[in-house]
This record gives sequence, structure tokens and C-alpha cells, in this order.
Amino acid sequence: MLLKAIDIALSAGATLHGNAAQNFEAFAFDSRRIHAAISSCFIALKTHHADGHHYIEEAISRGATTIICNDAAQRAEAHPELAFIAHPNPLVVVQSWAKNKRNELRGPLLAITGSTGKTVVKEWLFQLLGTPLEVHRTPGSFNSTLGIALAMSSLKESHAKAIIEVGIDRP
Repeated sequence: MLLKAIDIALSAGATLHGNAAQNFEAFAFDSRRIHAAISSCFIALKTHHADGHHYIEEAISRGATTIICNDAAQRAEAHPELAFIAHPNPLVVVQSWAKNKRNELRGPLLAITGSTGKTVVKEWLFQLLGTPLEVHRTPGSFNSTLGIALAMSSLKESHAKAIIEVGIDRP
């Protein structure tokens, strides 16, 4: 399923620079996981370990077609064929888009929380509730604030319900 850079930007009130018609297939927050065969949106996250803004050029060289960062205007001048989404906090952009995506779901969204057993319960419920065409589930253990947002990118119109694993790492 193709995602539109303009939709991502609008969902968070972010500014789009460069190619407003750019589409992509997947989100990536690790530039090493970007491959030219799949058009990707690189999320330049800043953590206490690293700053994703230092890896934007690598992400572009590996095939990223859309970049979410906080210094998009300058970068778009160098790469006008790409879409650059400007926002002070790239994570907020993805979370805002995911919230809009969740609101498109026709049926219920089940959230699985707890200190242990979340993935097992999620997989068990998935087996009970229907087929992969009808039920969306968080892939693997994508249960962080970023992982939950990324999991929404594979939510399709055909899904009647969703099962989301939620890991809480802060109050």
C-alpha cells in the first residue's frame, strides 16, 4: 500500500518541502534497513544514543524517497525530487498520522497491555478472531510509542478489527 507524503505532513500540521507528490511503501528509522527496492520514509529520530539527522544522507543514498526531519527546507534544496516533512519532533508526525489511520478503522481496536505475555495473547486472539484479511495485528513486538505508530502503516481497508500490543515504558 502506497502512503502519501502529503497525507503524513497534513496529519501533524507539518510543512512539506520538495516533491509534494512523493509516495512511499514503508517507514524506516534505521538507515541501514533502507533498500532501494522498497520506497521508504526515513524518520530522523533523536534519541539519547544517536541523532537520526546525522544519517539522512545515508538514508537517501540507500533509496529513501521521503524524509521526516526538523531541518527539511535546506535539505529539500539539495534533493528537490524527494519529499521532506519538517517538524520539530519527527516522532509526533508519525504518531499523528497513525492516530488518523486508526480512526479509519471501521471496527474495534483491541489493545493488549501487561508486564508479560502480551505477544502470546495477541497471537492467540488473532487466531480466534479471523483471517489475516479481516484482522490486523502488530507485527512481532512492535509495542513502543514508535512501534505502535509504525504498525498502523499496514492497516488496510479490508481489516474489520485490529489487535495492537502496547508496551508502556513511561508513566
